[in-house]
Amino acid sequence: MQLLNCSKPEDHLGGVQKNALTFGYDDPVQGCVNDCFLIAALSSVAWGSNSRAKLTNGSTVTFYKPTGGTYPSVTTSLTFPMDSTPNLLYARSQGGYHWPLLYEKAYAIKNTNPRTDPPPYSAALNGGDGYNALIELTGFPVRIKKGVEIVNEKKVYTLPNLTDQTIFTDLGSYSGNKTKNAAVAMTRNSDELPPAYNKMLPAGLHPMHTYSILGKYSDGTKNYLVLRNPYRGIIPNPEPTDTAIVARPQALWEGIDLKTADGIFALLMNTFKECFAYYAVVKPTEGA
Repeated sequence: MQLLNCSKPEDHLGGVQKNALTFGYDDPVQGCVNDCFLIAALSSVAWGSNSRAKLTNGSTVTFYKPTGGTYPSVTTSLTFPMDSTPNLLYARSQGGYHWPLLYEKAYAIKNTNPRTDPPPYSAALNGGDGYNALIELTGFPVRIKKGVEIVNEKKVYTLPNLTDQTIFTDLGSYSGNKTKNAAVAMTRNSDELPPAYNKMLPAGLHPMHTYSILGKYSDGTKNYLVLRNPYRGIIPNPEPTDTAIVARPQALWEGIDLKTADGIFALLMNTFKECFAYYAVVKPTEGA
């Protein structure tokens, strides 16, 4: 295994740069570790105008405890694992900046006891909750998570019972149709889907996978949620008889072409409610 050393100007891979003047929502890309929850949360925090200022491009990162306060700050070396190709093994950066790699490494170190640098990425990042990741990245006090309840010791999915407007309102304020607050959503497991889906998610949706929520879209008759896959390239590809699952408007959505955007798509709300386990949003204040 090789190491990419971003502290050495001559040792950059694919244009990875030390500092970002801005934090792009499309920078974080998931690598070969099971941390969609974290990469989606990073993208959402960078997307939200209410949360973006929480991010840093320095080598010291502070994470917030869900119960209040902070974890001890993590200071990392600016080296990142590569394979023999050489390509980055774990988080990648679409924009060429190292901040997503830095956050992933710092998060893995935080989850390791005792802390080590480099951390055991696979063990430290093997699954998690996007809702908790949003809290740990921002520390925001207003927190909403809906979709799963325990009734008579059984898991019950409640998104199908919610109106579109309830979900849109929970996401908070908007700039146009863009969410201002950081929000994520996770799909159900395949064996927990309603009978209509016969244990098969629409092609391009992954089971138990976390997506960023970017906003809302309406074609005049149907409502959609605009989502981003942290893998980027894979989006639902509906059968010709069911093209309403994904909207492909002719006009740009908030400057993004949903017909060609890499990993970004507008999913029909009814499909979202049936196929997703929960959505979560964090806000700096009530009414944000």
